[in-house]
Amino acid sequence: MSDTPNTYIGTAVTTSSTAPTGYASYKWVQLKGSQGPKGDQGIKGPTGADGKTTYLHIKYSDNGTTFTANNGETPGAYIGQYTDFTATDSTTFSAYTWTKVKGDKGDKGDKGETGATGLPGALIRPRGEWKASTAYVNDSQYRDTVIYNGNTYSCKTGHTSGSSFDSTKWTLFNEFINVATQLLVAQNATIDILGTSGLFVGNLSKTQGWLMKGGSIKHNVTGVELTAEGKFSLPATGAMLVGGKTFITSGKIVTDFIDVDTLKVKHLDGATGSFKELTASGSSGGKISFNTSGGSDNVAASLNIDFSRTWISGDLYQQGYNSTYKRSWRFYTSDLWCRGEFGHSKMTKMEYYGYDTGEIYFHVYGVGNAGVRHVYPVDNGQPVDCIILSGNTNYIACVCDASTQKMIVLINNSSYTKRISLNYASQAKTEISPWSFKIFVTGAMQSGVNNLFGMG
Repeated sequence: MSDTPNTYIGTAVTTSSTAPTGYASYKWVQLKGSQGPKGDQGIKGPTGADGKTTYLHIKYSDNGTTFTANNGETPGAYIGQYTDFTATDSTTFSAYTWTKVKGDKGDKGDKGETGATGLPGALIRPRGEWKASTAYVNDSQYRDTVIYNGNTYSCKTGHTSGSSFDSTKWTLFNEFINVATQLLVAQNATIDILGTSGLFVGNLSKTQGWLMKGGSIKHNVTGVELTAEGKFSLPATGAMLVGGKTFITSGKIVTDFIDVDTLKVKHLDGATGSFKELTASGSSGGKISFNTSGGSDNVAASLNIDFSRTWISGDLYQQGYNSTYKRSWRFYTSDLWCRGEFGHSKMTKMEYYGYDTGEIYFHVYGVGNAGVRHVYPVDNGQPVDCIILSGNTNYIACVCDASTQKMIVLINNSSYTKRISLNYASQAKTEISPWSFKIFVTGAMQSGVNNLFGMG
């Protein structure tokens, strides 16, 4: 059964407003008769006139007097047309009936009223290449764009992508220009967030990238920055690589070689190196200093000169004190040649003035402070070669702490005879008359005791 009219119609009379659903409840009557037998051939009609095909020809004109480019095929301000039974367009301008279809420019209209403030627009957010199982949005805050098969698409509705690209969720969006930043989004764009105050270029999660703001470009992780003042700034732990090697790190230049015409530094610290000429050009002169800490003949630093000739234009001083061996520093050489005077201009002296009658010890190379019966050089480490005995008593002079085979002059600078201990072990003594002197040579050195060997 069907509610749609058909070949048969069924009717039923019941006491209920609901139509029966059973086929047998209805009385059926055929409304459409069966197919009748085929009729006789009809009478032939009169012969009609020969038919012709009608053609509509259309051309265009910009000025109403000549065709437009391409022999009138390019649309223009006028349209010309005619009909005939020939398929080929006429090239005669007057064959067409012309009608102007583009009106003249009208008068400038009145300024419209200011429209209502629109709703905040969504921010275009490029998301790079399309990825499966990724949430994409199109809401009041963001509208995501992706790149798929070389084309840029704009998200039509927020969704989480499936295993394959669903074109019903995206609108083809190959290119656009952001008015606020004049930013062109195209394939392989990595710009994440756009704004009027800054521009971030980096990964989608913004965990690493570059922030362009206020004329500067700064990396949000390492802190490397190109400042607005045109300076390249590295953090304390940053480094600059040149040719794959570290060049600057921790505020220092680290390199195997520096090739410059002039290197101006306040402090130069190096392990080894070479130079052609070193000049102390300060207004108050200059010096080269070496660490002299250490023991024996070895020190922590030394100056090695390996030249065929060494010229020193000025006084050369060898001084200082070796605290380990309790003596002054020594000057060692295989041969020493002197053109003129050699030695000091006068003998270096020690002098004692007292009224003792016992032994007085003269520590020629000793170190200490003068006390009862002990005399030390005024300048510790100074080579003493003259001892002046003053005072109106006949005390005994004992020379000690001197180096071996050293010549020492003893002068009696008084009116009393002075006694000299020649050898402490044998207790041998000699005398120097008032206002006289004698020359002695030292023997084996014995610390703290007399070591005069003989007299001249």
